[in-house]
Amino acid sequence: MTGPSFERIDYQLRYNKHIERKLVFDVLARAKLSINFDSHRYLGFGSMWFSDFRLAHRVLGLNSMISMEREEYSARATFNQPYRCIEVHGENSTAFLRKLKWDSPFISWLDYDGCLETSVVEDLGILLDHCPADSVVLVSVNAKRSNYRPKGSIKEIVGKRLGTALGQVEALLGSGVVSPRFEPPKVETGAAHGDVSEENFVEFFAEALLAFMAHRVASAARKFGVSPDGKDIPLRFLPLFNFCHKDGVEMVTVGGVVCSASDDGNRWCNDAALGLERNPTDRLPAHQRLDLVPLTLREKLTLDSCLPHEEPNFLVEAKGKGIRLDDSELSKYWRYYGQFPVFFEVPV
Repeated sequence: MTGPSFERIDYQLRYNKHIERKLVFDVLARAKLSINFDSHRYLGFGSMWFSDFRLAHRVLGLNSMISMEREEYSARATFNQPYRCIEVHGENSTAFLRKLKWDSPFISWLDYDGCLETSVVEDLGILLDHCPADSVVLVSVNAKRSNYRPKGSIKEIVGKRLGTALGQVEALLGSGVVSPRFEPPKVETGAAHGDVSEENFVEFFAEALLAFMAHRVASAARKFGVSPDGKDIPLRFLPLFNFCHKDGVEMVTVGGVVCSASDDGNRWCNDAALGLERNPTDRLPAHQRLDLVPLTLREKLTLDSCLPHEEPNFLVEAKGKGIRLDDSELSKYWRYYGQFPVFFEVPV
């Protein structure tokens, strides 16, 4: 039997996960200029490494943090907690979330290493139904398309919508989560139902998750407050993050903030200040694939010596200094070099 993921993977040493964390906290650090995080608490799965918890404390100054851990591993997690302001709760996450007091805003990252399943949807739903305004909610799940195909030949669904990866995701998240641009062409009666392609599945999956999060907050019909003219201002979900990466397995991370539905004075809507890029058509955060190849220390130092620079000039200069990487890899480094880590052994 396969053991817990922390016994197989050191989550601090995955390049693309590290870049993803830094990108998330870079946005939140910019938001700190206008959002008061003094009353926020951090909520997530610290495991044995607490990598995101360290950033929440160092970058945002959060001094109240909760890590959910399976009961049988909670003692080891408690031993490894880096700060005394972290509470480790050895309990099923769904049970814990059901009884959590929602008396302050949260920055929550439900960072699963497995697939989307009903328990994950339930955890996410509880968070979105109860977290106060200015709460940030992120979720990470396995996004390998074959994991969302029905196993075996189930006669009742073969050839039908539910027999596709698209249909399986829709069944988990509910109707209305499939963007029209991912809907397969209509087929004639009796023909097999179309499916989202392998190439497009990850982006489809990310957008479906964001749609679910927005629908869930809207359907809860919670209020932000009352406008000067006496009208209710509802809460809404504003998407902020849309990433994928492949550190051994395809993963998707999406998220956003629960905030006022009124753009007037909404501090989270300043994309330029937060450093966000959005697709002009649907206003969703641009989907970013973070698959950067590992670099030697010499390669990184050489690339850094060519920066900052305009992208075309950076590519020319890097190649002139002997770097032997494809243009696509150089372009990704040019974009994410500020978050790119270097790992090396330190004697202790």
